[in-house]
Amino acid sequence: MKKSRKRICIGLIVLIMAFIGAGFLCDKFVQALSLRTELDKALKEKNYKRANVIYKSMDKDVFFHNSLKIKNTETYIVKKNLDTLKKDFYDGKVLYTDAAESISYLDKFDFTDKKYISGIRSYIDNLNNDRKTILLSKELYKKGEYLNALDNLLEFKNSNKQLENKKKTLEGKIKNSFTNYTDKKIDEYLTKMDTKSALSILELNSKYLNKKYVTSKKDEISEFNGTVIQEKNRINNQNISSITNYLIIVDLEHQLTEIFYKKDNGWQLKKLFQSSTGIRGYDTPKGTFSIKDKGTWFFSEKYKEGAKYWVRFNNSYLFHSLPMDKKQNITDYTLGQAASHGCVRLRVSEAKWIFDNIPTYTKVIVK
Repeated sequence: MKKSRKRICIGLIVLIMAFIGAGFLCDKFVQALSLRTELDKALKEKNYKRANVIYKSMDKDVFFHNSLKIKNTETYIVKKNLDTLKKDFYDGKVLYTDAAESISYLDKFDFTDKKYISGIRSYIDNLNNDRKTILLSKELYKKGEYLNALDNLLEFKNSNKQLENKKKTLEGKIKNSFTNYTDKKIDEYLTKMDTKSALSILELNSKYLNKKYVTSKKDEISEFNGTVIQEKNRINNQNISSITNYLIIVDLEHQLTEIFYKKDNGWQLKKLFQSSTGIRGYDTPKGTFSIKDKGTWFFSEKYKEGAKYWVRFNNSYLFHSLPMDKKQNITDYTLGQAASHGCVRLRVSEAKWIFDNIPTYTKVIVK
């Protein structure tokens, strides 16, 4: 009898414990499901900070983590959100810092596809890099820093076709301006008879220049160097004299103005300017003349054009800048071929050089 009572008591205790345990487990599971519902809501609302707080609060809760394994709802929500984030960032609706922060939060969940997240992060990083690269190269291009702008474009990651086309268009513009800049610098050095510096800048910039252009320019510089030597020897062999230490020769055939300077009892070619002399009917007269007077500006009502830094060498025939209107805007940039009404046109800076440096009575030979 006593044993029977004991068994009944033990059974009741076990039953009571079972009910208590079942209630506890039920409460835990309900709590886990509630938290999961909150987590799903936070994810759908893209409140990743709140989602992380919920997730961390149940970090060691077996029931919570087992409930996550029942369905892949959260994985689906995260993947959908990542796809939306990718599109929004591409469309410029989301800042890079916000996108990076969202990805960082999502990467902390162990139910997410790490490989997929890594791919989205890489896409956004590369797209952000390419946008910044193009923007910086544009700024450098506007400042005239062509070499730096082209070097910067090497950082481009080809994140998408649209940006790649923008990059190619920008690169083409920069290279075109860079070629023109190189051309101008080479001309400046050749004007100063500095063929070494002309070759140096050509080599320095050759990385982004067309190969045919580089070869052509090298030949041009080499030919120029030979011409300088020949011209110097030719002038010195003719025993030409000038009252001053300067001598100017205008070459009508090649449309060049050569400035010689007397040194060690001989003439050294100091400057070589591309020029533009008179067209047919307004021919620049051949002969030997000398510098008369000079001025900073004139305007001809007859021809409706004027010029800066004029230097007279024969009656109404002058050295002067490219032609300008009354507001001193250049109206014709032609050089290297006959285009004037008889005067010798030069670049503004080169006309100014003659105005500043060539003294009165300097001999001028037009041939």
